[in-house]
Amino acid sequence: MRERPISEKFWPMLRRVSLASALLKLVAIPVNLIHARLLSGVVTAATAGQYSAVLQKGGVILLLLLGVKLLAMLTQDAYQCARSKAAHQCKMLLYKWYLSSPLSLLYQSTAGEANIILNSDFNTVTEKITEVYPALVAGMATVVTYFVFLWIQSPFIAVILLVISMLQAVPPLISKHFFEKYDVTDKELEKQDSDYVLEYCHGFVTIKMLHLKQWCLERSRCLHRQWWRVANRLQATFQIQFSLNSIVSNILTYGTYAIVGVLILWGNTQVTVGIEAIALSSSLYAAAKSIFQQITAFALSRTAENRISKFGNPKTHACAMLNSNADVCFTNVSCKLEEKQVFSDLTVSIPLSRGITIIKGENGAGKSTLMKLALGLVEYQKGEIRIGGIRPERLSYDNFPEKIFFLPQEDALYELTPCDLYEILLPHVQKEQALAILHDWGAQESIYTQKIPTLSGGERKKVFLSLAFAVDPDILIMDEPTNSLDAKSSMTLVQLVKERTKGTILITHNEALMAIGSVIYQVQEGGVRIEKDTEKRDL
Repeated sequence: MRERPISEKFWPMLRRVSLASALLKLVAIPVNLIHARLLSGVVTAATAGQYSAVLQKGGVILLLLLGVKLLAMLTQDAYQCARSKAAHQCKMLLYKWYLSSPLSLLYQSTAGEANIILNSDFNTVTEKITEVYPALVAGMATVVTYFVFLWIQSPFIAVILLVISMLQAVPPLISKHFFEKYDVTDKELEKQDSDYVLEYCHGFVTIKMLHLKQWCLERSRCLHRQWWRVANRLQATFQIQFSLNSIVSNILTYGTYAIVGVLILWGNTQVTVGIEAIALSSSLYAAAKSIFQQITAFALSRTAENRISKFGNPKTHACAMLNSNADVCFTNVSCKLEEKQVFSDLTVSIPLSRGITIIKGENGAGKSTLMKLALGLVEYQKGEIRIGGIRPERLSYDNFPEKIFFLPQEDALYELTPCDLYEILLPHVQKEQALAILHDWGAQESIYTQKIPTLSGGERKKVFLSLAFAVDPDILIMDEPTNSLDAKSSMTLVQLVKERTKGTILITHNEALMAIGSVIYQVQEGGVRIEKDTEKRDL
C-alpha cells in the first residue's frame, strides 16, 4: 500500500487551526457588505442634506471598524498560540517520518539537505494547510458572495466587475514557472552552503595547517556567486510580479470608477448601487487576487513536498527480523558510487554468526562498502543481496543494536558524555558493564563526564567499543576498530573479540586481528575472494 504523503499526515493536527484561519478570514465578508451598505446610506443622506443621518451612519461605520480591529487583536494571540502548538506536533511527526527513512537514504543525506527539509520545506507545507487553503476558501467565498450581492442590485455591474477581476490572474501565471525554477536552485545552493560550513568547521585545523584558506574562500565565493545570481533572479521575479500587480490594480481601481460612473450617467444603474459596487470592488479584487496568488503558493508547496517525499517510510515496510544463523549473500551485485564502479557482478557468501570473519583489502577497494551494502546503507544498481535471508531494505530497525551492531570508522560526535550515552542506550546492568569495559581499557574516570567531542580520538574509540561489547549483539560488525588505538589497547580489543561467542565481522588491516580470524576475505578489483577458511564451509 502506498504511503500517504506527509502533508496528509499533518491534517489531523492542523485541521482546527486551518478552520480557525478560514473563519477569521471569512469575518471580512459580512463586515464589508455592511460597510458598503452604510457607506451608500451616508452618501445618500449627505446628498439629501440629512446631517444627523450622516453622523449616525458614520458613527456606526466607525464602531464597526473598531469592533473588527478589536476582534482581530483578541483572536490573533490565541490563533498564533494554537498554530505554534500544532506546528510543534507536526515537526515531531516529521522528525519521526524522516528518521523512518530507509537506512540508505539517511546515510547518504547531508546536513544541508536535512536543514532544508526540516525547516524551509516544513514551513512551506504547514503554511499550505494553515494559510494557503484557508485563503483560497475565503477568497472563493468572498468572490461568490459579493457577486451574488451585486447581481441582485445590478447583474450588469456584477458581471463586469467579475470579468475585469480576472486580469489579476496574469501576474502569477507569468511568474509561476520562474518561482518554481529558481526556488529549486535556491534550495540546492542553500543545502550546499550548509554542507560547506559544516565541512569547514570540522576541518579548521587542517585548513590552517595545509594553507587551504584560499581554496576554501574561492570555493565559497563561487557558490555565493551562483546563489547571488539566483537570488537576483528571484528578486527580479518578485519585482516583475509586484509591478504587474500594481499596474493591474490601478487599471481595476480607476477602471471601476469610470465604468460605474458611465453606467450611472447613462441611467443603467442607481447611484446607491454604484457606490456599493465601488465600496465592494476593492475587496472583490483583493479576494480574486488572493485566489490567483495561491497558484504560486501551491507550486512551491508541491516542490517542497516532493523533496520531503524522497524520505519517510520505505515503500516496502522494514518489518523483518534477522535470522542470525544465516549468511549475507551477494548475487550478481553491481554497485557504483558517484563515478566509481566498486563492484561488478559480485557473487559471494559471508558468514554472519560463525566465528570471526575478517574483511581485508587495499584502501578504496570497497571493504566498507561491502558491509554497508549488506546493511542497506548503500544502494546497489543490479543483483540481489540477502542478509539472514532478508533483503537489506526489509530489515526492521528493531534488529539494531541487539541483533546487529555496526561500528563505523568515524566516531559520532554527539554532545553527550559517555555516561549519558550509556544511560540512554543501555539498561542498568549493561550500562555498568560498559563502564567496566571502559575502565579495563585504561580510560580515566574523568572522561566519563566529558562531552564526547572533547575527547581524544583514542578515548572516543574506547567509548564506542565499550558500548558495542556491552550490548553483545548477535552480529558485531566493526570497521577499522583499531583506528586511534595504541598497541596495548589494540591487544585488549583482540582479547575481547576472542572472548565473544557470537558472530563478529571485522574490516581491518591489523595483523593481530587477522591472526584470530576463522574466515578471511580479500576485497580487490571489484570482487571478493576467500583467502582463509578454517571452517571448510561450502560456499
